[in-house]
Amino acid sequence: MRYLILLLILFSMSGCSTFKNFTDPLYNTEQSAEDSNKSSSVSNTKFKDTDLHFYRQKDLLTIGQRVEVHINGNELGVLGHGDSLFKKVPTGEHKLTTKVGLSVGIRVTGFNGACKHSRDFPLVNEAHYFKIKFKPGIFCGKHRFIEISESEYKKLKNK
Repeated sequence: MRYLILLLILFSMSGCSTFKNFTDPLYNTEQSAEDSNKSSSVSNTKFKDTDLHFYRQKDLLTIGQRVEVHINGNELGVLGHGDSLFKKVPTGEHKLTTKVGLSVGIRVTGFNGACKHSRDFPLVNEAHYFKIKFKPGIFCGKHRFIEISESEYKKLKNK
């Protein structure tokens, strides 16, 4: 009985945290139908640079997490709850990534906390607005980029 309790404690402790480069093994890399509708030609853009605006929504599931935002492997900044971030980058196809340093692996945030999430975006307009929303998963949850309108961004930021 004593060994059973010890094994249960060790087992529960081993799944209590994850590191930021852990990726979801069930992640589907195919573009969704929503993405294919938004596709536009990167070469036909009339803007040299684009403004990126990020807003991280408040979420009780991830209250202790700070989300790092990266573009093509370079860190743009770190967002807490209700924080926003602005950066100017060259137009073109860019890979946007969210990472979380250390996150607790409890059931509401996925069995192993939060995983790294990456997605390619064609940044061709003068400005792009994104909200970062947490989506729980079986193995781990992800902080996902969702492109929104300027008016929705302003409403979120002024809450």
